[in-house]
Amino acid sequence: MTFGGVRFIHNDHLVDGPFEDWSQVRSPGRALRRRKMGHAQRVRIYYLPSKKLLKLPDGTIVGHSATLHELAREVDRQKDLPVKPRSLLLDERS
Repeated sequence: MTFGGVRFIHNDHLVDGPFEDWSQVRSPGRALRRRKMGHAQRVRIYYLPSKKLLKLPDGTIVGHSATLHELAREVDRQKDLPVKPRSLLLDERS
């Protein structure tokens, strides 16, 4: 994907985590103690898309697909906003 002369690369390996969801266990303290002993527990391990964008030396930007999608949506939203002409901005200061 290219926008304004900048090349964007989607990389779904850019994630934050791992995070653990302990909501499926009855007692987190007991589950943690039993997990240390080697017993399987109902802990869900998950990853979230990274919000970071990486800029390569050639100007290419690499990011997770979800993050680049949010960026494109925000750019489209800002394109639709009304912009005051520069002459009006200068007149308001005087």
